[in-house]
Amino acid sequence: MKFTNELDGRDRELFIKRLPTTKSHLMQGYRARGPQYDSLPKTLNNVRIPEPLSKTIDGQNFNCGKTNLDCHLFTSSTLCELLSKGDTLYIDGTFGTAPSPFTQILTTRTRVDGVPVTTSFSFLPNKKMATYILALTHLKETAEKEGFLLKLSNTFNLIFSTK
Repeated sequence: MKFTNELDGRDRELFIKRLPTTKSHLMQGYRARGPQYDSLPKTLNNVRIPEPLSKTIDGQNFNCGKTNLDCHLFTSSTLCELLSKGDTLYIDGTFGTAPSPFTQILTTRTRVDGVPVTTSFSFLPNKKMATYILALTHLKETAEKEGFLLKLSNTFNLIFSTK
């Protein structure tokens, strides 16, 4: 058998075409898991979070519900406590990995004792400013409900101001 660097012209093209792609691996995974899992929801109204995915390993609530704009927040009391200990909020929005029917996964992180810690995930239906404000306000209110005051910079004073 020839190695790829020994192949020339047409043989090389045929060899490369036969290599599995990320999409083929992904589809193979979907087919393998298909019978045991529900399909992804087609609309935001059909989104249901199964009970096992709404608790942490130690039994804390992890799914903190959804807002009126279908933003789903995932955090816990422990993560809210860590968020309250940080003085900086890092926000990252990922579009490519958001499951259907969401548009974005918004992740928050803070630094506690010099170590970056992920503190929440929000699944967002769109990229509108009102949605970001709603998602971050929901995080702030959830932390306060858990008994933690978030002390963050004036950059987010609009959302996180203390009254």
